[in-house]
Amino acid sequence: MTSSHSNSRKVKTQLSQDSNLLATTTNSDQQLQQQQQQNQVYKFINEKAKISLAKERKAAKTMTVIVSTFVVCWLPFFLMYVILPYCEGCYAGPKVWTKLLLISYTVL
Repeated sequence: MTSSHSNSRKVKTQLSQDSNLLATTTNSDQQLQQQQQQNQVYKFINEKAKISLAKERKAAKTMTVIVSTFVVCWLPFFLMYVILPYCEGCYAGPKVWTKLLLISYTVL
């Protein structure tokens, strides 16, 4: 009876070890799949971030051009209006006024 009892114990131990090995293999496969999915998600997020960053740079360049054009066109007109009331010897003839107005209204 002892030999059959010890044989059954060995079989149970072997089965237990096999099931533990199978569970470990299954867990490592699941972990590998999860890691691959996370890598895909991170790759997707990085691609989206790069696209977003490129769009933001393009928008910043466009805004720079628009604001610079506005300042270049309207600054002479505003400076003239600020300086002429305080400068008694300064005179802006009709041609200067016309040219400044034309430059100013090219933005509109």
